[in-house]
Amino acid sequence: MTLEYPKTDLPDPGGDNPVLTVVVSIMDFIVMVFAALAVLAFIISGIIYITSSGNDDLMAKSKKSLIYSAIGLVIGALALIIVKLIPVILKNQTGSF
Repeated sequence: MTLEYPKTDLPDPGGDNPVLTVVVSIMDFIVMVFAALAVLAFIISGIIYITSSGNDDLMAKSKKSLIYSAIGLVIGALALIIVKLIPVILKNQTGSF
């Protein structure tokens, strides 16, 4: 006995290479988590800077954290671009932004 699934006009999510699709999906997830953590760090650093009440040491630490968070956001954006380019490079597929 075999199971038969109803036919639909939907595209196959696996495409030609299901392994590549799974790898890119996992990488997308990791990049999104990284970006969310960078945004969260940016927000927390901003709150610390605002509430430092003129404490120079705390202001300097929060400024450094803001700079590192901004660098993290840039790295996250570049990583997302690289992840979207992988299928194009490996398979000559069209990546979607």
